[in-house]
Amino acid sequence: MKTMQGHYINLDRSTDRRQAMQRRLDALGLTAVRRFSAVDGRTLDTKECPLSASETACFMSHAQVIAQPASDTLRMVLEDDTLLADSLPAALAGLDAAPFADCHLVFLDCQPYLALAGLVALYQGLQTWAADRDDGRPGRLSVFDARGLYHWGANAYLVTPRGQRELPAMLAEALREGPALPFDLWLGERIGDGRIAARVLAPFLAAPALGNHENSTMADRDPQDVPRAFESGTRALFFVDADLDALERFMRQELGARRTDDRRLRLLAAMAGEMTVHDFVLAARPK
Repeated sequence: MKTMQGHYINLDRSTDRRQAMQRRLDALGLTAVRRFSAVDGRTLDTKECPLSASETACFMSHAQVIAQPASDTLRMVLEDDTLLADSLPAALAGLDAAPFADCHLVFLDCQPYLALAGLVALYQGLQTWAADRDDGRPGRLSVFDARGLYHWGANAYLVTPRGQRELPAMLAEALREGPALPFDLWLGERIGDGRIAARVLAPFLAAPALGNHENSTMADRDPQDVPRAFESGTRALFFVDADLDALERFMRQELGARRTDDRRLRLLAAMAGEMTVHDFVLAARPK
């Protein structure tokens, strides 16, 4: 395929993120993925909008990137706090737009629904990749329908030629009406009802940094309102370059948190968790 084109979304005032992302892209040879100046929520008047100024600005930024002139190749969109796998360039070099002609988006990472079938599928996709690499072969990417799997997250995705043609009008209409959901949840709603067709690649070739919600550039977002470790942790677990030691420390900290003073409810949660672990291991282990 041609050199991967695309953009990373970055606020003018976020110079540290810009420098870090530019260094990473240069190191990976992804020099055709260029900076896109994000809409700054501080400049918006959103009194009549159900979203916060930062959420509206984020929606507008993604919409503007997707609305760039259409091409016949896959085009990458990144947020500027995204971790990129060492194997990303080689994996993308093997991708062609043709197999994705029927969909709008291809996610390089996402927050999956915490449902057994989807998590097992992602785990097995990661195992397939790892087995190939252990045998000295390029890792095979598994491709899954995003419907029923994608919950939220728009840190890293590819816009297909169909998406480049059709999504701008859908996004423009949403902005005219005043979007009622943040961008990634808006995508999730439309993926769920079939208006947007999308795929998810496994293992994930990108990921947000652990705990990134606590350092968000969306200044009006309450960190307590963002789904925390148990969702973010599963997302990080399927990243091909996951730091498992850091992830284990991160999860251990959250597992020790006291979430309720109701003793019976704590016991019920612990039992439900153990039953889920048992079911997952039975479903995911090699037959």
